[in-house]
Amino acid sequence: MNAKGIIVDKESGDILSRATIFVSDSDGNPVENSNKVTADDEGVFEIEVMPADYITISYVGYESKVVAIKEFSSDLKEIGLRYISAKDGNTGYFKERDNETDGSLSNKPISMWVWVAIGIVGFYIYKKYKK
Repeated sequence: MNAKGIIVDKESGDILSRATIFVSDSDGNPVENSNKVTADDEGVFEIEVMPADYITISYVGYESKVVAIKEFSSDLKEIGLRYISAKDGNTGYFKERDNETDGSLSNKPISMWVWVAIGIVGFYIYKKYKK
């Protein structure tokens, strides 16, 4: 079975060209690395799937979306992706977890002040050893 769709911005309806689409499980984990396609310049894609499969659509700066193939019909299905903005508390570069009670590390952005301190120390070292 072929699943056909078009990828758009959920809010504006703008076409998202070159999105990545791959066969996945219901959690969005890839099940077949060879079954991956890229949408064309008009945001349209077509991928070979089984009726019980899921596909995951990803696009830089947007929240990935998992869609069940059973939601597709013979028509072109419009799939809207949500833009990830800074006001959501996530810039899209890091995935933060709320409860870190198991002692595991999480990826959190480095504070701007840390970068400033690194820059000042680096400049000082550069000036000192430039001679």
